[in-house]
Amino acid sequence: MKLLIIERYPYGENFIPEMFFKNKGFDVSFLNTHYLYDNLLFRLVNKFTTKIFIDYINSIIISNFKGFDAILFYNIDYVKSSTLKMIKTHDINTKIMCFHGDDILNKRFGENEESKVPLIDVHISPRKHLSSLYKKLGAKTFIETDWYYKILKTSPSNKTYDLSFCGAISSKRIQILKDIKIENSIIVGNGWKKNNNPFRKKIKHLSIEKMNNIISASKISLNILTIENKDKTNFRNFEIPSQFSLQICERTDELERIFKEDKNIVFFDNKDELNDKIQYYLKNDVISNKIISESNKLVSDSKFTQEYQLEKIYNYLIS
Repeated sequence: MKLLIIERYPYGENFIPEMFFKNKGFDVSFLNTHYLYDNLLFRLVNKFTTKIFIDYINSIIISNFKGFDAILFYNIDYVKSSTLKMIKTHDINTKIMCFHGDDILNKRFGENEESKVPLIDVHISPRKHLSSLYKKLGAKTFIETDWYYKILKTSPSNKTYDLSFCGAISSKRIQILKDIKIENSIIVGNGWKKNNNPFRKKIKHLSIEKMNNIISASKISLNILTIENKDKTNFRNFEIPSQFSLQICERTDELERIFKEDKNIVFFDNKDELNDKIQYYLKNDVISNKIISESNKLVSDSKFTQEYQLEKIYNYLIS
């Protein structure tokens, strides 16, 4: 089977999905668009004239899509409906697949994203609760996966920070974090440097590797879910434990099915409870470290690896 994978991948040569499918005997091509996002000229074009930037990316896809049995996109917010239609017009048997790191219906990607749903043959997402919604909009197949760790540490790091939060700014997050008073704290993500919040150190968006270094250097890492993505879980739920940091996250029914409260995660239901729990766990290292250890064991399970999720896609393709 000939498979084209399209993603903006910022690290080295070992792109796990490419290696996985090659090891399964697939003829795999990898179209890595990261260089566009890393190039100063293209970044400026994207900032001031996004349409030109998107048109250019789509022209690259159009130049490379022919001759494949399946195309696997990682996110599809930058892919135009007309491009998806062109792929199908060229060969109706080509399977268009997409792993959604975000909810495709998130309005920050555009008001007409619903039109893309029926054009994608296979939607792949850890947001299992969105399966019925996508199918109502015309999705043919929805493969339910789990989130997975990206970089798994095998031992704890020395702690530089008492508290960290990694994630882009939003009105919800501003309200939850505005009263936290921890001197040795750091916040990472787009928008925070210009926001008047109590975190001592503020850094713009970082690569996953650098972000994980901050998480691993933090006694406590906060996780606040994103309304726009209809989050009940997210990648951070697995990144924080993978880095040996104590995760304090808002409660959801889905998270309660995966984690056990006060054994391998700490939940909060409101910002007052959050503040109380931050103070409590900073004063109780023994209890905190036990939860950290148990959470790392949980996410180390093979079912929370990327390979385990890719196996589900592989099984679909060969069925």
